[in-house]
Amino acid sequence: MKAFNTVFGHMLAQGNPLDVLITGDDAEAKATMAAFIKSLGLRPMDTGPLGMARWLEGTGLVMIGLGRYGAGSFNFTLGVSTLPERARTTTSRATSITRTSSMRVFVTGGTGHSGSYIIPELIAAGHEVTGLARSDTAAAALSALGAKVRRGDLQDLDGLKEAATDSDGIIHVAHRQDLLFSGGIHAVAAAELPIMLAYGEALAGTGKPLVATGSIGSPGQGFLGRTATEEDPALPSGDEHKGTLRARNVVETAVVGLAEQGVRSSVVRIANIAHSTTDRAGFLPTLIALAKEKGFIGYPGDGANLWNAVHIRDVASLFRLALEKGPAGKYWHAVDDGGIPFREIAEAIGSRLGLPAVSVPVDELVLPGYFGFLANIVTQSYPASNLVTRRTLGWEPAQPRLLADLDNGHYFPAS
Repeated sequence: MKAFNTVFGHMLAQGNPLDVLITGDDAEAKATMAAFIKSLGLRPMDTGPLGMARWLEGTGLVMIGLGRYGAGSFNFTLGVSTLPERARTTTSRATSITRTSSMRVFVTGGTGHSGSYIIPELIAAGHEVTGLARSDTAAAALSALGAKVRRGDLQDLDGLKEAATDSDGIIHVAHRQDLLFSGGIHAVAAAELPIMLAYGEALAGTGKPLVATGSIGSPGQGFLGRTATEEDPALPSGDEHKGTLRARNVVETAVVGLAEQGVRSSVVRIANIAHSTTDRAGFLPTLIALAKEKGFIGYPGDGANLWNAVHIRDVASLFRLALEKGPAGKYWHAVDDGGIPFREIAEAIGSRLGLPAVSVPVDELVLPGYFGFLANIVTQSYPASNLVTRRTLGWEPAQPRLLADLDNGHYFPAS
């Protein structure tokens, strides 16, 4: 006889009440198997003689196809629902896909700007969230957000693998910020890559989701010469890119590559400017601080280079959707304003501060004199589309756009 091949192993491990399809020619063997299945809290469903086994094998392949393309997740099982009497015809039972309504989600970076919005978004959708906390302060902040706390840090790879195994999915938005000033973005990426590989080792073959954060500049719009889409992979990075944001592309490539190992992995590329009432360390506060320090708000050259923006609440909803139903091996664009001339952003900031917006010559000495470590970033153009993200995941940004959010006053508190 045959049974169980139409239920994903990780679904069985969750202890959910599931239907198990069985087939066989020996009635006594069937009864023994049915009793065993019931003892596990599952429901045995007899599909007939052993000749049906080949069709159960085919059903298993159908489920894999549904997980990859239709359902967008492997968190489902095939079940049998009895129709009401008035709806019955000659067929008394119907097959349906039942998606689990709740997931156990492990989140890193949960106390950061994006993470502190992602956790409430997940909890509001009915998911159980566990956040990684290195300190008592972080643990208290996670608890205040409604998450469970797992003590540890990003250097404990065995602990991260254990957390991954214990969860139904992972959202990773953390990085080794302590390395940023000592070793730059290359050091941050070098520390993050083993984390992704550890996740891959723990999740291989499970179909569980891993959603990691990425940069909207990773496709290299300057090289593309056009608006970047979700179909554009991250540019390869090497030693010559150690001092640039491109150095982190190796992390995005590794995450997407985990799809080949049976992980439902994807990357959410976040806009240059992620704005909100709690934004304290992003590009906007930095530009505003520079303007106050210099007495004017600068923009590079003619300021025609395009930047993009998104509200952090919309970022949080995109992470949730990618976790719940995003197909494997994909990039998603957390972008609302897809291309705003830098000059318009500068002028908007200047008008609210009562300061002039002034062109800063694109000179290797003058530009860093104003923008400092941002000099290599502010001159770039980052036009990006979100069409694939919206169509595939049903994501629709609902929060105020950048220029409207600047009018809300939280970036310019009254002195």
